[in-house]
Amino acid sequence: MSVGSVVVGLSIESPSTKAAYDYGEEVDLEGLVANLSWSDGTSALVVFIDFGDNISTDPHQGHTLTHDNEAVTVTHTDSGESDTFTISVNVIMTSVSVGAQPQLEYTKGNELDLSDIVMTLGWSDGMSTDVTLAQFEDNGLVAAPAHGRGLTVVDYHGTAVTVTYDGDMSTDTETLTWPSSCLMTTLKRMMTTSAWASWRWRP
Repeated sequence: MSVGSVVVGLSIESPSTKAAYDYGEEVDLEGLVANLSWSDGTSALVVFIDFGDNISTDPHQGHTLTHDNEAVTVTHTDSGESDTFTISVNVIMTSVSVGAQPQLEYTKGNELDLSDIVMTLGWSDGMSTDVTLAQFEDNGLVAAPAHGRGLTVVDYHGTAVTVTYDGDMSTDTETLTWPSSCLMTTLKRMMTTSAWASWRWRP
């Protein structure tokens, strides 16, 4: 580069090392190298760490990515010369909710019936997917307690079924209930058993 020469071109010598991201990740421009062409016919390679105020990027280092980000533009500030390289932003799941409740009302001796449950998965691109019980495993969903679990009034009345995605994101159904007659019968049985045990073991 001779005195008085100016930048007449910019090209991407090497894009950043990382090119594929998940939605919401921050862009990482490590490994990016620009090639500047000068009016005297010379050229020079500039690594990202040396860009300083002379070379800008859009999006900038650390920018939180959305699905609108499909490329990074590198621009020489004074000349306006620029070049781009592509990046990809993967769709991720952002929410899980109950789209349709399972059977919630039971009587004694029932097993948990999740046949009617539908979970709605929300995605970062604004789309959603409805998932039935048969599709739980393929979509990384786990219900606790599980479908077919034996239920008792004492252990499960007033509790909910928790559905978890990938061991991380979870939500609850509405609570399981038993009719008042079952609750009273169970309470009487517990009181009778408790009284009998107290009498039997009285010193």
